[in-house]
Amino acid sequence: VTGVQTCALPIYGIVTSEEAGADKPDPRIFRRALELAGASAAEALMVGDSVRGDLEGAAASGLRCIHSREFTSERDEGGLALAVLERLSELPALLDQQGL
Repeated sequence: VTGVQTCALPIYGIVTSEEAGADKPDPRIFRRALELAGASAAEALMVGDSVRGDLEGAAASGLRCIHSREFTSERDEGGLALAVLERLSELPALLDQQGL
């Protein structure tokens, strides 16, 4: 949550594994997040730092992904992410640049 607050982006809710009844990369946790946001997968982006948990799970759920490397050294070798951020603070400019 702290990283998102740094970007001044809206937070629609926080989904825990317990609430969703699943751990990432299970699609149920991503579907629950979409429900909270009132968005479809086509309308949303997942920004995450874990390739397996965040990017693979989101992609399997039909979400477009952005890989944040601010808190990890993981690399998206599978090319799941639309873009890679070194800092979450780069996100608003990337969204503007991509027209998202």
